[in-house]
Amino acid sequence: MELTCGYAETISALVDAFDTADSVNTLDTHASHALDSGGVTMRGIFQHPLAEGQARLSYDIVIPALGDGDRAALLFSAGLRDGVDFSDEERAPDGVLCGVEVDGFRLLEFTVGDTAWRPFAVDLTRYSGATIRLTLATDADGTSNYDWLVWGDPSVYHLRTASGKARPTRVTGGVAVTVDTLERTEIRPFRLEDARPVEDAGEDFSGSADTPLTGIGIYAFAPQVRIQSVASASHLLFAGKDFEVRCTVENVGSAPVEDFHQVKLAVSGAALRRGRADRNVGGLAPGEATTLSWLMRGAARRETADVTVTLGMGPDGMTADERGVTLSFLKAPPQLPGRTTNEVRSVVQDDYAMLENEFLRIVFVRLEDRFPYGLLFAQKGPHLEQVATTAPLSRVLYRDNDGADHELTLDPSNVRMGGTSAGDATLFFTGAYEDADGVEWRFDANFTLYEGAKRVIADYHVRAAEPRDLLHFAGPTLRVGDGGRGAKKEFALLPGLEMLEGDEVSSSARDAAPPLDDRLAPHPYKVTVPAMGVQQNGITTGLLWDPLMPWTDEELGLSPLFDSPNRLHGENNHLVGVFLPTVPDWTPENEVRAKKPYVVDRDGLRARAQFFTDPQGTVFDIPDIWADAYGRPKVADMPRPDEEVLRLSRDGFMTTTWDEESQKSRHCVGWEPANTPGFATLLWYDFLASDDAAVRERVDLIVSKTLEEQGPGGLASTANCHILRWEAPFYFGHLTESIEAARAEVDAVMKGQNRDGGWRFRPTEDKQKTLGKAGAANLGTCARNALTVLKFARVTGDDRAMRAGVRALKFMDQFSIPRGSQTWECPLDEPDILAAGYAVGAYLEAFHITSDAAYRERAEYWAKTGLPFLYSWNLPDRPGMRFGSVPVFGTTFFTHSWFGVPVQWNGLVYAYYVQRLAEFSDYPWSTVAEGIVVSALHQQWTEGELRGSYPDGYYGFCTEGRGPHLNPEDIMVNLFALRGHDPDITTVVARRNGSRLHVSGGGRITGLAPGPDSVEFDTSSFPGQDAHLLIGNINALTGVTVDDRELPRLDSLSDGPEGWSQAEDAAYAAVRVRQQPDTMHVVVTLGAAPEPVVDEADDADEHVPDDSDE
Repeated sequence: MELTCGYAETISALVDAFDTADSVNTLDTHASHALDSGGVTMRGIFQHPLAEGQARLSYDIVIPALGDGDRAALLFSAGLRDGVDFSDEERAPDGVLCGVEVDGFRLLEFTVGDTAWRPFAVDLTRYSGATIRLTLATDADGTSNYDWLVWGDPSVYHLRTASGKARPTRVTGGVAVTVDTLERTEIRPFRLEDARPVEDAGEDFSGSADTPLTGIGIYAFAPQVRIQSVASASHLLFAGKDFEVRCTVENVGSAPVEDFHQVKLAVSGAALRRGRADRNVGGLAPGEATTLSWLMRGAARRETADVTVTLGMGPDGMTADERGVTLSFLKAPPQLPGRTTNEVRSVVQDDYAMLENEFLRIVFVRLEDRFPYGLLFAQKGPHLEQVATTAPLSRVLYRDNDGADHELTLDPSNVRMGGTSAGDATLFFTGAYEDADGVEWRFDANFTLYEGAKRVIADYHVRAAEPRDLLHFAGPTLRVGDGGRGAKKEFALLPGLEMLEGDEVSSSARDAAPPLDDRLAPHPYKVTVPAMGVQQNGITTGLLWDPLMPWTDEELGLSPLFDSPNRLHGENNHLVGVFLPTVPDWTPENEVRAKKPYVVDRDGLRARAQFFTDPQGTVFDIPDIWADAYGRPKVADMPRPDEEVLRLSRDGFMTTTWDEESQKSRHCVGWEPANTPGFATLLWYDFLASDDAAVRERVDLIVSKTLEEQGPGGLASTANCHILRWEAPFYFGHLTESIEAARAEVDAVMKGQNRDGGWRFRPTEDKQKTLGKAGAANLGTCARNALTVLKFARVTGDDRAMRAGVRALKFMDQFSIPRGSQTWECPLDEPDILAAGYAVGAYLEAFHITSDAAYRERAEYWAKTGLPFLYSWNLPDRPGMRFGSVPVFGTTFFTHSWFGVPVQWNGLVYAYYVQRLAEFSDYPWSTVAEGIVVSALHQQWTEGELRGSYPDGYYGFCTEGRGPHLNPEDIMVNLFALRGHDPDITTVVARRNGSRLHVSGGGRITGLAPGPDSVEFDTSSFPGQDAHLLIGNINALTGVTVDDRELPRLDSLSDGPEGWSQAEDAAYAAVRVRQQPDTMHVVVTLGAAPEPVVDEADDADEHVPDDSDE
């Protein structure tokens, strides 16, 4: 048997080339890097044909001239996308007829009828040297139900034969071509777990063939390493200073780089300070990139250096790629005092111009007749630290009269000072330039600094003497870390899109599959707070802008540019900036060159933004820095008064999410119903406000149905609720049984707690396992559990729950970014507002119990981390956009993007807990909460079958609500709380003989005064209604008097209208009393106090698992 060897080289990957294809007659056709069929994920193309006719996706592909023995082939897999309901009798799936055509001639036809990948190959060798029209076609054959065809990674390959030393010796995957004794040819891809000799792979195919083979070809997928960039690590280089050269390479091939590939990089053109000029690249998976660097020796008189990096592969070091760069060296900046002055001032000298105040300094350096760069410094204690550069100040890309593109660097040549009596100083820069067609451009850049400000206003204006086609105008831009701490950072933030920590990089595919991962130049409407920044050495530096700033008579806003680290330029810093013309109408998203030129003339374009640097704050203060510059966001106008909201939400509970047949409630419209005592609690508040008899009847029905089917403990059910937990028994009774049901719930939560205090990610389904590493922990895996445990500890005084809760908070203290609360569908590590909300609630529960200010401070920290998820602005015609809450900075299962899509129930959960924080903080948390609620009211449906519910997602940048459609619990809990009627359980905690004593109820409790043998307090709730109280963390209760009336002890509080009860060995007692018109005074006589808890964070309980399996 003859063995032929060679390489499978990609001619065209159709997923990557999707934007160049023509698509017709389709309901939906799109490319994705994550499509599932049979539970297996591949990158590919989704194609859903119309019911009639063929959906056709066509590419123009050049097949190279093939050498002797070479082949060309299209390889792909096909299947139906997961999610097809084969049991749907009404819309029964009937399969899809598929075909592959070249120049209108069908080469392959097949039918796909199930959710499983099947491999296919089409031989294209006959088209050697030709340009072909390759078409992927699907036909629904009259009905398009579930015709969700997915083409798995369709790619055209050149199967190139190699001989001698050029032959591959080892293979990890590739394409096998077999010819059997019946002269049948089969082409198929293959993958191996480990690299093996080519001959062994050939023998494996020969041994497994059904018919003897006469020939086999093994064409190895080869790594294709390409140089992506060569640049200096610092944007600004100075004569006489050593400098670092960086080269980033990427494996764009289909196989990993391994040691036997012998991939090396070598630098030349300047003298090395240390190390070798040639370096091994090391292992690189397909799609993976790496950066290598060399420290080069500076030269005092050097103005430029031509540096080249060469990429070699194989034993002979054959050159596979080469890239050069010309580096320019500048005169060092002037030496200035190491501290700023305590007053705002501007300075112009022969070699620099400067603005400074007590917090910052910005210096623009003059070289000959121009100002090519600026340096930004922050005053941190006694030290002045360089935090960023701006170089050049600006630039434009334009198209000349012959259609060629050019760049103009806008280094201004003139400067003058200015200022007013308002305590400000300004530098006015101007410059004039001539382009390739002899047309004059003018550029103005004004920088203003105010007394006591940590911000510099930067106002750029460019104009041309004649109309010119503008492709890019760089507005105010910073390279954070340039000339200072480089790309090292504590945090980086682009609100709405990126929240990075440590070595995390922007535009990562960790939480979003390509192309959703790319956030270099996002749609401006995806930015929730128009600001971005990087925190280094405790100093946060970045950029702010007005999202509604007009840059023409009809266009608003600027486009952001964010790269952390700065891979766009291959530099060791972080890029933050704004530019025009904007995405997406002029410039494609995540690109920096307009596809549709903007015609600039004498009126020109203006881009205004503000540089900031804050030596005391963190990136989570950026929303406040923006608010200081542009005004704190105000709550949008209420779309309707409270009374109408109450009626609307009543319909949501009593009609829209009510199932009449089962007489139960639903979480979302159309979902399975369940007994929901939490809804009874909210309708009870509705009844007390409205005195509507129908509402009272529904309350009684929900309560009685729950008791009938689930028993007294059923009133503790949290079914269908996000926020409410265990409130119903404090309004409707059966307190003892409900507390025991709640205890069982809490015990189950604590059973999953590790000895270190945390809870881990435990995926239960194969698809969920793709979302993160099993056994990993972050804030979101812990916060809701901690909140549940600590609320129980607060309400009941339970010591065991208290110890577990404190351990949980100690474990949570290690985290800095809210992540991971929605791992039923969202990647584990993507930033998540729900995690922030639950954490606020958990720490506040601990503060409520202990009065330890450290818990309150930590709650405020987590509240601040939630602000970047909230829109601080809105388009003029979209009031519901303001305070809209983006749920995560990422996706569902990597492919459904939440960038720019509020999910208001997430924000409402967060709003409820920051409302509670408002009582203990000077920050306007109540305004934040009300803004979130009002945004939800703008989203709430007012008519039709969805009346009173509100959508899960607010798509189309806050123009389109899509389901599922939720019950209004989150809205009403927050609205009642905002109006002073929080339905939560009230708890007051006091110390008695060294132990905590807890009194909880559904009304107000004040004046708690514990004594050695008794405790006294006042309570008020709803006159004429039963008040239910719990006295927690006690040994024995011996008597209760209310307004000097002694209440009887009852075996069960169901036995009489008033009384108290305490089960044997129970550490709490329950009281039931009819509320009088006035506040009632309660005296509880107690036995000896429980032994005080010495250490509330003592060792874990016996049942708690350890970390040995992590």
